[in-house]
Amino acid sequence: MRKNSILMFGLFVTIITLLSLTNSFAADYKNNLIAIHITVSNNLDLVRKDVLVSLPIKQIKEKYSHFDENTFIVLDGKDQIPAQTEDLDGDKIQDNILLLVDFKPNETKTLVIQVGNMAILKKEFKKRTQAILAVKSDYEFKDGYYTGGKFVNVTEINVPKDHFPHNALIKFEGPGWESDKVAYRFYLDSRNRNDIFAKKVDDVILHQVGNSDLVSDGKESYTKMCDWGMDIFKVGESMGIGSLGMWVDNRVNTINNTESVRCEILSDGNIKSGILTDYKGWTVGGQKFDLASLLSISAGSRLTKVEINITPNSENICTGFAKHGDCALILDKNNYEWSYIASYGKQSLAGDNLGIAIFFKRTDLINITEDDASHLIVLKPRKQKVTYYFAAAPEMEQDGIKSELEFGKYLHKVILELSNPVVAELK
Repeated sequence: MRKNSILMFGLFVTIITLLSLTNSFAADYKNNLIAIHITVSNNLDLVRKDVLVSLPIKQIKEKYSHFDENTFIVLDGKDQIPAQTEDLDGDKIQDNILLLVDFKPNETKTLVIQVGNMAILKKEFKKRTQAILAVKSDYEFKDGYYTGGKFVNVTEINVPKDHFPHNALIKFEGPGWESDKVAYRFYLDSRNRNDIFAKKVDDVILHQVGNSDLVSDGKESYTKMCDWGMDIFKVGESMGIGSLGMWVDNRVNTINNTESVRCEILSDGNIKSGILTDYKGWTVGGQKFDLASLLSISAGSRLTKVEINITPNSENICTGFAKHGDCALILDKNNYEWSYIASYGKQSLAGDNLGIAIFFKRTDLINITEDDASHLIVLKPRKQKVTYYFAAAPEMEQDGIKSELEFGKYLHKVILELSNPVVAELK
């Protein structure tokens, strides 16, 4: 009798287990739950935080046809990590999924992308990047100036032909982009130069900057110290930081003679934000070019990535940064794939130290030169494309760089990481 009872109990447990597995399978099927495993590897013997890992959606769908970029979460062990998608070319189709990953030295880890209705469990992460383009509405238009009214966020603008500097059409004179470290803007007018906002807070702030600057009077609020920080860089006739130009007739020619200019906020995500600007019919050196510039920044980073596509292919693209005071040019003495030019010292309008740098591939370098206002580098586009980065390291930044020695260590770490990217592989 006891033996039969044990057999019956075993059969009961087996049936319950099978029912549980069946219900679990049914739930997964109902939720259209798919688990995709990827390995990500840090091949450097150092800690790497806030590494942006990119996976092409097309590649994922070739292996996992049911992948849905609209409903997914990513797990590192039991912990969900920040993720988003991105459109690289403005066609409204998402091209990549992006993950923000931390690594120990020489660490390889397996991440799990879960797809389906389980995405309702998606955690809300802090917004650590932002891109903003705000244009005047309800204004009084007089003598070419846009007075009064209010700034309204837009996703794109076709720049009016009669637009000119300081006419108060666009909030802080052009689009802005930022991480939780630093913020930038560029003048969306005939100047087309990049500028720096230093931040005292580890948060995004551009949505609150310049909202009351509704009159063109040269008294913009952000030129004085605010709770969040201030505009710290004198641009003038220089290249600002990382601005675009072409070296023709033994001088740098910035983008100031075009048939049309269109600017679009391509992404405004928690971990990456980007701005795409199309310059049509840029006349320089007796030729016309169409140039697309994609500026992007990721969480926890000072780096702005600049991706250029120019048609027809040009002999060069020139960039650089402003000369200020006694801040000498710092040249890279390493021999990595990526290199830099930089400067450090009292070159901030806040009166403190500021480090600035341009990072580029050695194989793209044509020349390092200068003019009266700027240190310059001339780069070679390949198949109509070239990529470089620029960065600002303001002393006022929370836990910021306080000395030239610290800045030198930062520069070395950046080129080491750029030369040894994290490797991601679908399993």
